[in-house]
Amino acid sequence: MNLTGNLTVNSVLPGYTTTATAAGTTTLTVTSTYQQFFTGSTTQTVVLPVTSTLVTGQGFKIINNSSGIVTVNASDASLVVALSANTMVIVTCVSTGITSNAAWSAQYVLSSLSPSSSDANISVTGGASYDAPVVTLFYGSLYAGNGFTSNLISGTFLAITTTGPTTLNLGRFAASQGAMTISWTATTSITAASLMVIQGALSITAPLLTTLSMAALQHVGGALTLSVSTLVSVSFAALVQMGGAFTFTAASATSLSAPNLVYIASNFSGTANALTTLTLTSLAVMGGGYTLTANALTTLSLPALTSLTAFTPVGTLLATISAPLLTTATTSFSPTLAALTSLTVTSLATVGQFAPVFATLTTLSLPALATVTNTFVPTCALATTVTLTSLATVTGTFSPSFAVLTTLSFPALISSSVAITITAPNLVTFSFGSTLKSIGGNVTMSGMALNQASVDGILVSLAALDGTNGTTAWSSKTVSVNGGTSATPGAAGLAAKATLIGRGCTVNNN
Repeated sequence: MNLTGNLTVNSVLPGYTTTATAAGTTTLTVTSTYQQFFTGSTTQTVVLPVTSTLVTGQGFKIINNSSGIVTVNASDASLVVALSANTMVIVTCVSTGITSNAAWSAQYVLSSLSPSSSDANISVTGGASYDAPVVTLFYGSLYAGNGFTSNLISGTFLAITTTGPTTLNLGRFAASQGAMTISWTATTSITAASLMVIQGALSITAPLLTTLSMAALQHVGGALTLSVSTLVSVSFAALVQMGGAFTFTAASATSLSAPNLVYIASNFSGTANALTTLTLTSLAVMGGGYTLTANALTTLSLPALTSLTAFTPVGTLLATISAPLLTTATTSFSPTLAALTSLTVTSLATVGQFAPVFATLTTLSLPALATVTNTFVPTCALATTVTLTSLATVTGTFSPSFAVLTTLSFPALISSSVAITITAPNLVTFSFGSTLKSIGGNVTMSGMALNQASVDGILVSLAALDGTNGTTAWSSKTVSVNGGTSATPGAAGLAAKATLIGRGCTVNNN
């Protein structure tokens, strides 16, 4: 009989059958009771009915209360699910035309589980019993398509902040519905081979930790904080994103690898002064800044990074930085690096404060840099080549320092909101471009070796700021091109000087 309307009843009492496991086979039919209980201490195989004898939507609840494995197969012997102890499955026929496991939808549920239960393979060794984690588990394996993964367990994880066990193995624990905080002083090994998702933050403080295995972890919903003094190698092979900051404090770690990490919502910081290898080949976006201190690191390669807030890495041996796709550092691009010899940021277009200090870098090439929304104060003691062909707007202090540079130009500069002060005692050749529209303060280029063409060009460019053609009149200000061995102005420069003096300006020249 088929009922196609609504049916209201106070209670439905499905039948049940109890079977003691005996390493045998139980074959169900269309007339078998809905609930099938298995007890005992060994294994059992359950064969589901031939689907052609059923109707779609018909199913069974199979509960394993035994201590052995109960294997549930379709009628053609293909596996539907293997039930661990204290678990159950609800199987529903979704097709009557095939006999394989594809005809069955399975929902696998944990009946009961304690932190030490073998169902989750959670094990704790060493330490007092009160140091063990408390794991409240909600569901077990998940059914996806025709595939069944019997090792997924999710729930909440709480590690009591005490001495802690020597080892922790989370077995099939796969999804934490909240944060995971482990703060243990005695723990040497943490293994979570099945852990894929942590809804909240992950924090591990374990000064004696030598083994950390989380190879399946893909998502951390909050911050990831590692404080691990003795751990040598750190790898998050599957990690894709984290919803907070990444704080990495690891005195002994020589390598950090997260090759699939795409997104960090906040800062990447910490201190790892033994780090020699950093693998972040997929990192594309950081919602915060990169401020990691890594004094043994020689090469920093971020080939996919496009944006962050601040870029201020610290490293006494850092010689090479490559971030060829980086376009934006909204707050600051200001590393101070004594050993840097190679910098590749050819796409960098917009920064807040641009204040790097490079003691040994000889080539500063920023062909795409167009906008500096704060100060522009790079200091490059040994730079012999500086490329700033796109720089158009500087909003704050404009005061670069290039001790040995001989040639410098700003061909695309449109405006500087304040004074321009350039320190470059060996500068011979300098020019502004025809795009210049306004300078908000004085121009100081004293103590240089400017040739006559450069002196004349500076004065002519400033005189052209007369309030016409979209310019802002440069008046009642001071330009200094005196001192050092800079040339005296030629005819063009003297004419421009007269114009500037006529606008109330002071012109200092040799």
